[in-house]
Amino acid sequence: MREPEWTPDVVALHLAALRLEADMGTHGIPMSEATDAAYAGQWITNDKPRVDYVKLKLNQEQERYYEAHPDVRKDRPAHIWYVKGREEG
Repeated sequence: MREPEWTPDVVALHLAALRLEADMGTHGIPMSEATDAAYAGQWITNDKPRVDYVKLKLNQEQERYYEAHPDVRKDRPAHIWYVKGREEG
């Protein structure tokens, strides 16, 4: 007979992490807190946005592609774009 690979404590911890991840908003705050009126007006935000340079480059490439290929614009929501990595230099 094999020993269980996951103890009950490890299973409970993993399930709690999955619940927290499922509740997480795109801003990094759990939606259960972000939508709780008790916290209204208490959030501290940045004074300016951070720039996601990968997203910036991807958006530029998408716009360039769709300007050159207007016939495929209708399929745009179904297109999947990948980022391969950084250019060394």
